[in-house]
Amino acid sequence: MSTSLHKIVEQINQSNHGNDYKEKLIEYSQNLSSNNLPIIFDAYHLAYSIGIEPYRLINLIRDRDDLYNTYKVRKKSGGYRWIMSPMEELKIVQTWIKVNILDKVNIHESANGFIKDRSIVTNANKHVKKETILNIDLYRFFDTISEKRVYHLFKKLGYTEKLSYDFSRLLCVNTPKKYWKEIKRENRLRKKVIRMKPSVLPQGAPTSPIISNLLCLKLDQVLYKYCEKSNLDYTRYADDITISGNKKSMPKLKKIKSIIRQNGFTVNINKIRFTSKHKKQTVTGLTVNDGVYVDKRIIKEINQELYYCIKYGYKSHLEFKFKDSKIKSNYKDWLYGKICFVYSVEKEKGQQLLKKFNMIDWNI
Repeated sequence: MSTSLHKIVEQINQSNHGNDYKEKLIEYSQNLSSNNLPIIFDAYHLAYSIGIEPYRLINLIRDRDDLYNTYKVRKKSGGYRWIMSPMEELKIVQTWIKVNILDKVNIHESANGFIKDRSIVTNANKHVKKETILNIDLYRFFDTISEKRVYHLFKKLGYTEKLSYDFSRLLCVNTPKKYWKEIKRENRLRKKVIRMKPSVLPQGAPTSPIISNLLCLKLDQVLYKYCEKSNLDYTRYADDITISGNKKSMPKLKKIKSIIRQNGFTVNINKIRFTSKHKKQTVTGLTVNDGVYVDKRIIKEINQELYYCIKYGYKSHLEFKFKDSKIKSNYKDWLYGKICFVYSVEKEKGQQLLKKFNMIDWNI
């Protein structure tokens, strides 16, 4: 028995509660402790565990919809992504929940997004030199994870109904009316969901990535086993699902769609792609035909930027190429970020690009 559990059991035994209730409290505590999770009884106990006054946490739960900065970011594929970033105090609470609870729960081995020591590279590695690759995108991945699903996640972890509800309130948010109008126009989600307009997992909260992975556990398990039977490889990076192997063994799309729907997600029908080995195969943006490589177009773009900056000076290059672009204000960081991306995938190429980057005189 851990020290904290032993102390809590002692406190329960010394309390004035009846024996039956004491037994329930001890069982509850033992269950959480056995799963390496913090023992928390209610919102007040949660507040003390985090180190804030209980009334402040209660206010966060009550006012959560007013505690996000909301803005839209244009997606490369078209349309917009709604970002809802929590304000500082709520973010601190969410981070505590992530570190002390969510990070301690096991995630399926096939998941590669938002996990330490896993990346788009580990995700792509599984699909190198395959005859056929199937890429599937999940439609509005975070947005289809409702407060109800987050509540059931915490309930399944062993927390009380009331506390699970409080957790779900702290980690989800009601989206603006304009958001649901956009969803309605796209006409991909069930009409019942659109009518209900549930609170959802906000893109921008520190807890949302790990929650999405935990709520994909059953989906990953089912798809992994299904693919394993046919000697196929399966991985998932956030909303990107990849299945690869021999052409004859590839699964029927109807079956994969059915599994995804049964697990509470929706397929983006515009982003389903079968690719044979005779064409360029990509997984999470990386080319995988003969190894894991950065797309040649990205390398070419970076080399062009470096060439013009070195030859004409970066200020002259910016005036010419990025006259009306936001890139202009943080060009150095933008270019360096692209090079770091290459370095993370192909170290040698990244080093060569960094050498050229360091040749740029940032004063002219």
